[in-house]
Amino acid sequence: MLPDFIINMMNNSVFYFRRILAYLFTPALFIALASLILLSIKKTFVLRSQTKEKLFLVCAPPLILLTLLASAINQSHFRYLAPLLPFFAILNAMILHSLLKRSIPVGIAAALLILAFSGVHRHFVELSVSHKGPLKATSAFLNKNAGKDDIVFMGGYGDFPVKFYTGLKVIGGETQYKMEDIDKARWIIIREKTNYSRDKKAKEYALNNTNFSIYKKIEMNAVDTVFENREDPFLRYFRPVKNGAKAAVYKRLDSF
Repeated sequence: MLPDFIINMMNNSVFYFRRILAYLFTPALFIALASLILLSIKKTFVLRSQTKEKLFLVCAPPLILLTLLASAINQSHFRYLAPLLPFFAILNAMILHSLLKRSIPVGIAAALLILAFSGVHRHFVELSVSHKGPLKATSAFLNKNAGKDDIVFMGGYGDFPVKFYTGLKVIGGETQYKMEDIDKARWIIIREKTNYSRDKKAKEYALNNTNFSIYKKIEMNAVDTVFENREDPFLRYFRPVKNGAKAAVYKRLDSF
């Protein structure tokens, strides 16, 4: 049986390796291009000492940081790779520059392939289409309809964002207010899906301790996705989500 930290390190390594292969550096593409170059030139390819030093300076920091990420951090997120983006950009540029020096057509083809498979077009789509997530819709609704002294109970993820954007007192798994104060909540939000233990506990508490007969359900014009959006390209919504249950707010009807 392996120790927990070894298992965690292995899982993190797999996560970051897959994200790098998917979004930062695609070995299959460069292996194909390298094969074309090797077939098209006759002279032996030898790295000069200066080139070796440049490669070391570019490759060493990512390897060191990846080792630290894999071994020292319990959670794995794509955002932790942000410091490595310049290094991979430089590495890609060095490869393209090398290809262009040997064959301009192959270098141009490689550049076009990198752009085609990078998914950069999705970011232009995102800029042209407004994405409205559940927390943005809920916060806008509360800012328009809630009183400044109203209390909100969040059954699921999002109590901190809603608290920040509305200025209201929001009881939830992260804010750590007393859940027993749910009786004082004018507004209750039950998230469709949630994945953190504290947020799940808050949702279960709301479902088990709320008399929904005195609340009116008001649906928002936004699908209740788990998160508003994510920086990880694998999880990011580049277009508005159209399918799924709508986010909803429950308004208390009686006075208290």
